[in-house]
Amino acid sequence: ASVSNGVFLCLACSGKHRGLGVHISFVRSLTMDAWKPEQLQAMELGGNELFRKLMQEHGLTGASLDQRYSAAPAAEYRKSLQASARQSLQAPSPAQASERQSVQAPS
Repeated sequence: ASVSNGVFLCLACSGKHRGLGVHISFVRSLTMDAWKPEQLQAMELGGNELFRKLMQEHGLTGASLDQRYSAAPAAEYRKSLQASARQSLQAPSPAQASERQSVQAPS
């Protein structure tokens, strides 16, 4: 998986992505690597379909791998995805918010 881009990859493509550099595509194995909560969240927020739509919207589907992932829209997407992952981990879940309210409510 490319955590940076929130997409799942086959084994052959993971090697190509590793060649792009970690600043463009940080690759993790689904089974052999340890994952941080922020990385898991980026995968949940991203997805292959979302990235594919981004490439289509910017006319990058026919571009080379390097051109697609080095393009400005892809860089902005990575930045936004990572920020959203961090932010969503900091925001309380509905259950946590409800729990806080019940604790704070006068009895």
